[in-house]
Amino acid sequence: MTNHNVLTFAQRLNTICDEQGIPVRGRARYLQENLPYRLSLTGIRKWLIGEAIPETSKLINIAELLGTTVECLLGSRHTQEIKQPEISHHSSSVITANTTPEESTRNFKPLAKHQSRVLPLLTPDQVLKQSIASLPIRSVTKWITVSDDIPAQAFAMQVDGNSMCNPNGFPSIPEGSTVIIEPDHEIQHGKIVVVTDYHSNDYVSVKKLEIDGPHQLLVSLNTIYPPLEFDTDRFRIIGYVKQIMMTL
Repeated sequence: MTNHNVLTFAQRLNTICDEQGIPVRGRARYLQENLPYRLSLTGIRKWLIGEAIPETSKLINIAELLGTTVECLLGSRHTQEIKQPEISHHSSSVITANTTPEESTRNFKPLAKHQSRVLPLLTPDQVLKQSIASLPIRSVTKWITVSDDIPAQAFAMQVDGNSMCNPNGFPSIPEGSTVIIEPDHEIQHGKIVVVTDYHSNDYVSVKKLEIDGPHQLLVSLNTIYPPLEFDTDRFRIIGYVKQIMMTL
């Protein structure tokens, strides 16, 4: 991430905070108290003055808190596209010339919760990297909007091939569909999982996990493909499919 990109992020973050009426004095504390993770004030101030930029997962929460999108924070959309969240008269704050920074931060109410969030849309190669460590923001070029009941740590991937296209009904995941994946490594019967093969450097596949006594199988919904024995020495579960999105 270049210094220019970090400074641009800081400018956009401050502009969005200004548009939402969050006072400059106490701004870092407001973000610290209303984001769903623990961060030092020093770390947040670095975002605001252009010395650092948050990780991808944190950008999602920041955008949701400020009533904007990751695209706006990163500069791929104009800040004028930000929608003002609906706030009742009872939840609005009053800041006067005599209000101290601490009072302005304490009195400022969190913005209304939105009904959507954005997630990174990753390639299979990026999914592999994401399963090991958080991807740098600069490598994420596509984002997708989902409902806010999807966990913030989830991500999306487009499905290649027809192995999960079910000729007999639902569920079916046709080629080109987008799946929303929640990271989870637990083995659970009946779940549709995203797996990688330790024997291959680029294998990422969507399968249904079926447990029948001592047998654990990775099953394709398209019956022309034979099931695979799920061997933990060979396969690793990256996560579970929470949602299927497709264009008809």
